[in-house]
Amino acid sequence: MRKCIFFNLLLVLALSFSACDEKNEPKETPIRLISRIDFGHDLVFEFEYDARNRIKRMSLSGFNIHLTFRYPTANTMKIKYSFGEDITFTLNKDGSLTSFMDEVLTYKNGYLHKTEDISKDGDYIRINTLTWNNGNVENSVRETKKISDPSSYELITCTYEYGTIQNKPVSVELVFGFLIANFGLMPYGSFGKTTLNMPAKITRQEMGFSYSSVKTFRYETDKDGYVTEIYSSSDDEDEELMMAIQYK
Repeated sequence: MRKCIFFNLLLVLALSFSACDEKNEPKETPIRLISRIDFGHDLVFEFEYDARNRIKRMSLSGFNIHLTFRYPTANTMKIKYSFGEDITFTLNKDGSLTSFMDEVLTYKNGYLHKTEDISKDGDYIRINTLTWNNGNVENSVRETKKISDPSSYELITCTYEYGTIQNKPVSVELVFGFLIANFGLMPYGSFGKTTLNMPAKITRQEMGFSYSSVKTFRYETDKDGYVTEIYSSSDDEDEELMMAIQYK
């Protein structure tokens, strides 16, 4: 179970480096490469790049766990776990993923609009819809339902507020993990355009509950404005360091 959790986190992080072939590589501001991310609790990730600044290996420091990468065609990427088989991902022309794990991804004007997960028997459906405004995600609505049991319907709405800290382009997407709960930390570019700013506050409202949960975020940056530390706090949790980031 522990290895499975590590694999999922490794894989989510790994996709951030899924640079496209020269034929379909997005024309964007050069991305600053991350060399190390420390999540605390002995979860430290280290990254190695090839000559084109694409990830070739990502390792979980202190554990015999790593991912290696191949880019066989312009629209495919293969990732191999340290003791597993290749997993193949299909890319759109801008380098974004067509699907992630069991989620089908839909984009509008380059922005992630909807994720949809339907079970093989068609009875279970989970849909997450994002609303964008002025380059940032304004809210997200996640619906989960079971066709054979309408009473199992679940609705969660999140609203987002932003501060002045810019979401500068780095090799790991630092924002989408805040926006889509079931995806975890999201990779830069693999899910289309990202937000202009880092979120300062997230308010989560679950259907059937009269109260909302609120989480706030604080950031430290280097002299160039790149985020080096992310802190979080809530009504019932003191501020703590979520991650520390080092760059090449």
